[in-house]
Amino acid sequence: MARLSIISPCYNSARFIGRTIESVQAQTFTDWEHVVVDDGSTDDSAAIVASYAARDRRIHAVRQPNGHVCNARNNGFAISSSGSEYLLFLDADDMLEPHAIETMLAYLDAHKDVGLAYCSLRPVDHLDQDLHVPEFAESWHVRYAPTPDGLGPLAADQAETPLSSLVASFRALPSTAFIRRSAYQATAGWDETFRQGAEDVDLAVQLALHAPVHFVPERLVRYRRHDTNFSNSDFARGIEQLDRKWWNHRLLGRTRRRSVRAALRFARRVRYLRLLRGGHDSAHPASATVGTGLLQLCGPLTVRPAGF
Repeated sequence: MARLSIISPCYNSARFIGRTIESVQAQTFTDWEHVVVDDGSTDDSAAIVASYAARDRRIHAVRQPNGHVCNARNNGFAISSSGSEYLLFLDADDMLEPHAIETMLAYLDAHKDVGLAYCSLRPVDHLDQDLHVPEFAESWHVRYAPTPDGLGPLAADQAETPLSSLVASFRALPSTAFIRRSAYQATAGWDETFRQGAEDVDLAVQLALHAPVHFVPERLVRYRRHDTNFSNSDFARGIEQLDRKWWNHRLLGRTRRRSVRAALRFARRVRYLRLLRGGHDSAHPASATVGTGLLQLCGPLTVRPAGF
């Protein structure tokens, strides 16, 4: 029984999925299973995954009709080992550094109350070459949070990331987020209505309402930027959906609703400040320089939920 279940949704990722699997096989920590869900690919992805599964019993190749990324993640979780302690939803084009799993599971083992621990990353291109984004090393570790004077960065040695910072300065991308299974089971899982992006922010909000979220400032993931990533406009629509969902969430109690709405307001403020300063952050691996924008890089909402 594996301690870690790794779940990778895979759609037309023949260029990259082999390198992703090999990065898992190269881990110093070996007690894992890797469930790769081919989501109706029309390229050679399924055959490539099957070839790895035939040689390594820890790898499980699953095929399904195209249901989109959240559906593939949910189905991968459903067939993963129910006895594993931790989860990682590793994207099919990203790669882990050799000591990534060992480092992150050791952290979660030492912090029993933490539901999600996420690490830093290195942006790479389609050839696995580092993307040299100006000032990236400094900006990626900055997590903005409300202060008496407005907003400011959290201290570098403050591991816990509050809800407002998670939503406004989102860094817990799927490939960097190691999740305690018991915390994940307290959520509704991946929301399959999200099809434009921001589904990872949604899951992080769900987890943060159940357990602390911590940041481990080590670059343990190689995060790939290429021509098939989400666009800025796609992600902006996902953020609109996120705001609508959580502002009007009917199942939140009064205290949680107040916390979530405060976090959404703060995130909007950060987005507007980003826009005023030029519209994107050149040091962000997902900025306009290299691809998709994340939450704080998108423009203002075109639909404003009541109360904003």
